[in-house]
Amino acid sequence: MSTDRDYMDDLFHVGATKHVGYLPIRTVEASGWTVPDTVAHLEASGLEVFVLSNSECSTATGSVYAWDRAAVQRLLDLNRPIVQGAGWPLEADLFVREIWTSTAAFDTPLYELIGVLFSDVRMAEPVWVRLISAP
Repeated sequence: MSTDRDYMDDLFHVGATKHVGYLPIRTVEASGWTVPDTVAHLEASGLEVFVLSNSECSTATGSVYAWDRAAVQRLLDLNRPIVQGAGWPLEADLFVREIWTSTAAFDTPLYELIGVLFSDVRMAEPVWVRLISAP
């Protein structure tokens, strides 16, 4: 395996600095990792993992998704009105699956919430504070 983990950061930072991450299988393999080794590494870190074929997602080679179930659930619970208003599932695993099967409308609270889950740098601090503030 490669010691250059930079390509893998989107997955390997899940649980530490972000709640959800994904990479195309082509990127995983280009980094020197295999999909089975990647899945094993992520699962050993206590994360949920799902490997999608190219017919199940928008990437030509398929994708590897990883998520921190407890962290995702916490944000969903804190943002229940946003999730319910969009008609998306309130359970973490189902919500993450919805991310790869649906598209949230741009510039909506749901879009911002998904950005927060991915630690998207475009989501400014005020958005983060507003989204996770308890009612």
